[in-house]
Amino acid sequence: MVIHKFTLYCSQPKSAIFEGYRSVKEISVEIESQLPLFIAARYLFLVLYLTGKSWEERFLQLTASKYIPIYIDKTKKIVLKNN
Repeated sequence: MVIHKFTLYCSQPKSAIFEGYRSVKEISVEIESQLPLFIAARYLFLVLYLTGKSWEERFLQLTASKYIPIYIDKTKKIVLKNN
């Protein structure tokens, strides 16, 4: 299993992705402003996935124990920033 590091929330990659997307299709400011919440939802999904899988597959326990706190922290930062 490969865990991808999600760097879209950083300003440079984020602006580059939006520039590329806008070259093909328009995106509203409202949708763009909601993107951090989708990123937070993805982090929560990864936390739940790793939690469940680490119970089934013991070799994932080390990976889960490493990434779960990171994803929870990132989720908190996004949610607190958007409140």
